[in-house]
Amino acid sequence: MAKTRFNLNYNGKAIRYIDELRENFSVEAVLEDYQNGRLDRWLEARWFHNELEKVRAIRTTEPCEILSALIHVFKVEIKPDDAATPQAAELIRGVLELWEREEQARRGREEQERREREEQERREREERERRERVAKLNSTFRGECLGGTFTEEQSAAIRAGTFDGMALG
Repeated sequence: MAKTRFNLNYNGKAIRYIDELRENFSVEAVLEDYQNGRLDRWLEARWFHNELEKVRAIRTTEPCEILSALIHVFKVEIKPDDAATPQAAELIRGVLELWEREEQARRGREEQERREREEQERREREERERRERVAKLNSTFRGECLGGTFTEEQSAAIRAGTFDGMALG
């Protein structure tokens, strides 16, 4: 069964395409159409499946959060002076405050991740330095360097069982 196509009407204009919705975006009208299901039906009837999927994925009931999600779905830019009514202005302020809180949370997460990376790097550096100190201690006996290689003379002394010139611990 074919879906009946219909237009949305924002700012006195018939909306048939996503670009027209962006150009005539009305905060209150889009939110109302979302809440009553008209936006969902319009997207489905017009075969805007990508946007429809994103709109259907919105799980909040908070108007500012819904509006924020719709603005992201339709890639609309809003400013506080875009409001036609005091209610729309309040919604836009709420969305902008929500975005600011999200941005602060994102910056906080990035800062925490940076501190954790620095701490991990510090621990790895300390472990490397500790291993280097241990290796240096293990290659020294009574203040004398035991050398860094296994020589033929040492091999012969081991085979002979004399262990000449070797310190065993």
